[in-house]
Amino acid sequence: MADFTSKFWEWYIFILVGLSFAFCFALIIWMSRGRKPGAKAESHGHVWDGDLEELNNPLPVWWLYMFYITLFFGIAYLLIYPGSGVFAGAIKWSEVGQYQQEMKTADRNTGPCSRSTAHRISWPWPPTPRR
Repeated sequence: MADFTSKFWEWYIFILVGLSFAFCFALIIWMSRGRKPGAKAESHGHVWDGDLEELNNPLPVWWLYMFYITLFFGIAYLLIYPGSGVFAGAIKWSEVGQYQQEMKTADRNTGPCSRSTAHRISWPWPPTPRR
């Protein structure tokens, strides 16, 4: 399948992933700016029930830490596994390699049983009619 694709899409994904991470980091920096000491929270202008209004408060610190953890996990994941488009990952994992490894394990576990019953199977299947 890779023979039919161009490098454009690999780089498109790589650039899109990089821009997404850059945007998320910029968002964290923008949202982590706190209010100046002594300044009151600004109102967004939304008021409910006459006295309940929405204020522009900074994000809680634990929320920012979770955001950082999520971004660093995402970057580490993309460095270890293939997912950014052009980088194969540090451990060079692929679904084809995973499939081949599982097939070797299955053959090792069921090989003796399969070899003992192989004489009962008629190949090619379905059998061709005799004339």
